[in-house]
Amino acid sequence: MIMTEYRILIVNPNSSQSMTDALRPVVEGLGYTSYSYFTAPDGPVSINSTADIEESTSASLAALQSLLPTHSAVLIACYSAHPLVPALRHWLANHADPEQRRKPVLGIFEASVAAALQVCGTGIPGGGGSWGIISTGKVWEELLTNAVTGGSMGTEGEGHGVQLSGLVAGFMGVETTGLSAAELHEADPQLVKTRVKEAVTRLLGRRENVTAVLLGCAGMAGMEGWVAEAVAEYGAQGVSIIDGVKAGVGALQGWLRAGF
Repeated sequence: MIMTEYRILIVNPNSSQSMTDALRPVVEGLGYTSYSYFTAPDGPVSINSTADIEESTSASLAALQSLLPTHSAVLIACYSAHPLVPALRHWLANHADPEQRRKPVLGIFEASVAAALQVCGTGIPGGGGSWGIISTGKVWEELLTNAVTGGSMGTEGEGHGVQLSGLVAGFMGVETTGLSAAELHEADPQLVKTRVKEAVTRLLGRRENVTAVLLGCAGMAGMEGWVAEAVAEYGAQGVSIIDGVKAGVGALQGWLRAGF
């Protein structure tokens, strides 16, 4: 069943069309709403640093603002505390007509962390499972840890930067593959699979009774099978694999259906 009155804009803030195309089958398989896709018209092909994050924001912001009136919600498909999330929220709050102001804008990073906290039962008596992130290049170990624990990421100032403070409960860190987001789809698939599984194994080894593994890159969408293999080979049980793209689309669908 398609809720044709709702359309979610899926935003790839890098300039790789192939990466956007890789998101389509994952998103379309979720159904319910209809979708549009945006690829940054310029800027980095792969986002691998804070400088790339800022450049991708500058390259995309104006074009995205023109698309907001024709979409019901926006998902920023970059696994970071991406400045486009608060920038678009700020624009909607201050520049759109009253009917537009409540449109939800969400990042896949935020969505996956919220899902992990729910899965792990954080704050629930008897709950308190642990969770961690697998991502691409080593730089993301620090950047994503800072984003989770409340450190800064992105440009400071009005409408920019995202901080998720107070979400440290159960967080056990970030392990990386050593590959860029682009290389996830351009390198030899066997190499990518091996690197992903190795990162999962290292993450599971950090703590007993891991409850959730988060896919820390939009380019990892669809790689849950490799993660599941690594979990099974390690001997871990009851581990949820959380894809931020799916978590984000699901959250936005819920908000739209509920009329928030």
